[in-house]
Amino acid sequence: MTTTPPRIWMSNETPQQGEIVRVRTQVAHVMESGFRLDAAGQIMPRQMMTRFEARLDDALLLTWLPEIGIAQNPYLEFTFKAQASGLLRLLWVDDSGTEIRAERQVTLA
Repeated sequence: MTTTPPRIWMSNETPQQGEIVRVRTQVAHVMESGFRLDAAGQIMPRQMMTRFEARLDDALLLTWLPEIGIAQNPYLEFTFKAQASGLLRLLWVDDSGTEIRAERQVTLA
């Protein structure tokens, strides 16, 4: 697992009420499917992200359950309608139960 923090870009961290906010995020992860062989001909162990969640405070915005067709260092883009100020919390979980978290404050203008 990498120690590189997730990359996050938001179209506007201080949106107007009702404005659509676009979020782009990327996390560093090998996303090994468990189907490939290493140089010695041994199966490389599966190491996949299995869950992504985006929340604004406690309100769930998005859940994504990636599967084996997802490339290394998964990139995700989503939008939400700004209804209130809050803490945008992003969570990735992998096969081993390792969690990667990132946060950004969203403040209505």
